[in-house]
Amino acid sequence: MTSRGGAAAALVLAWLMSMALLGCEDEQTLTGGCDIRTAGCQRVVFEATAEARGQAGADRPQVRTISADRFADEYRAEVDEAIEEAGGAQLAWDAALQMLGLLDAGTTGIEAVAEETIATVAAFYDGDTQGVTVVDRGGSSSPEQDLFVLSHEFVHALQDQTGHLQDFRDRFGSATDSLLATTTLTEGEATVLGAVVLEEAAPAGSFLDWDALGTGLRGGVFDSIEAAEEPMIAAISGLPYTFGFDGLRHLRNDPTEIQELYDSPALTLRAWANGRGGSDPPGGLSCYPTIAPEGYVAVDHDSLGVVALIALGVLAGERPGSARTASFSWTDDIVVAFESVDTPHEYAVAWRLRSEGSIADLAWEQHLLDVAPDIQTDVIDRELLAYGATDPTILADWAITSDCGDLEDLPDPDQDGDDAGMMALRRILGR
Repeated sequence: MTSRGGAAAALVLAWLMSMALLGCEDEQTLTGGCDIRTAGCQRVVFEATAEARGQAGADRPQVRTISADRFADEYRAEVDEAIEEAGGAQLAWDAALQMLGLLDAGTTGIEAVAEETIATVAAFYDGDTQGVTVVDRGGSSSPEQDLFVLSHEFVHALQDQTGHLQDFRDRFGSATDSLLATTTLTEGEATVLGAVVLEEAAPAGSFLDWDALGTGLRGGVFDSIEAAEEPMIAAISGLPYTFGFDGLRHLRNDPTEIQELYDSPALTLRAWANGRGGSDPPGGLSCYPTIAPEGYVAVDHDSLGVVALIALGVLAGERPGSARTASFSWTDDIVVAFESVDTPHEYAVAWRLRSEGSIADLAWEQHLLDVAPDIQTDVIDRELLAYGATDPTILADWAITSDCGDLEDLPDPDQDGDDAGMMALRRILGR
């Protein structure tokens, strides 16, 4: 399933409730919204969406409506497949994130994403079938809300028809951070153009307050991160929508300029967090944490990016807005998961981050120590190294603080030929 629009829908729809858009019984027109279960409504919504994206005459995808229970069953089957493919490597990643304080003990990353998705998705576009599915949760959504949800997913269908989405993500989304950056572009465009179509459907005298919509979406995402049991999962699920909306809404009447971004997209979420006028930060790590503890082997690596720093700040008691501002100093990071060769279920983790300025001027180290008191840290000018192990006795002899590895020394995340570890989690994130 190539795209899930639920997080955006759940947050944006709350703001649409206050827009006073009136209903309409004529399912053949956009005005006031229409019944998206009917072919006539689907046709006019798709035509308006294709026009807004500059793809008039594009092929309209099939639309189906299923119950929330059926969606949960279908998605659960996909999650189970990802877990089976990940095998033991996913256990190493769960332990790594838990040691860093980014995941609760006893929680798996894939399961946490699955729970968030099953609970919130309102509709999704499936790249395999090239169809749109609406999840009927039996609520009191209005025709305007339904129209926005359908248009949002039609944008994903149109993106796919111009060669984007899964191929685009496979090309540019090689790490969690770059996957979130590409998702911010695709979901941001879908959210902006869905709102464009909604504005077109507004009765005479009604309008969308784009500033209020952006403020409300951002506030809704930040509130959900603060309230979440797993702030990093909530940040992963919600930040691409608000960062994408904020970064692209000024281009809402220029779809060609939005589509040009797909040719050379930002590859870090920081570029979006800092405004689309920014760019990917300069300067990479000077040292890679590739040295394994004695008796251990590196199994996978990833770049978490600013989403981890925002979640870390929230876990340490900061407000999401402040944590986002502090994350602007991020330029690069690598986290490596290790497992014992001989002892089952013994793991280690090393996370190295680089900042544009002095690490001493930031709260990153203290936040780590606040949420993961057993973690070890070492500050080297503009870089912070954090490392830990499920067996803390191995830390004293771990040469990671004195030895540097090279980029080519990082472990192959697909060494077994299947989606292993964090790649399996990214697979679920990218669906």
